[in-house]
Amino acid sequence: MDNTAPVLSDSFIASQRKILLDGRSAICDAMDRIREEDRRMMLAAVDQAGEMEDHAQDLEISDNNRQNLEHLMLRRAAIDQDLARIADGTYGVADFMGDR
Repeated sequence: MDNTAPVLSDSFIASQRKILLDGRSAICDAMDRIREEDRRMMLAAVDQAGEMEDHAQDLEISDNNRQNLEHLMLRRAAIDQDLARIADGTYGVADFMGDR
C-alpha cells in the first residue's frame, strides 16, 4: 500500500488561490461596507439624539454589524492561512493536529 500523500496539481492550486483571493476581496469589501454603515449611523445618532425608537433600532443594527464583522474577520483569517499554505507549498497537506 502506498502511504504517500496525493500531490495537488499546479492548476488546481492556482484555481484555489484565485478563489481564495476573490473571496478575501469580497470579505474585505463587505467589512468596509459594514464599517461605513456603522460610521453613518453614529453620525446620524448625534444629529437625532432625541429619537429613542430609531436609536434602539440603530443599536440592534450595530450589534448585528459587530457580529457580522467578527464572522468575516474569522473567515478572512482562515483564507489568509490557506493562502500562506499555498505560498509555502503545504496547501492540502494535513499536519499532526489535523489542520488542512
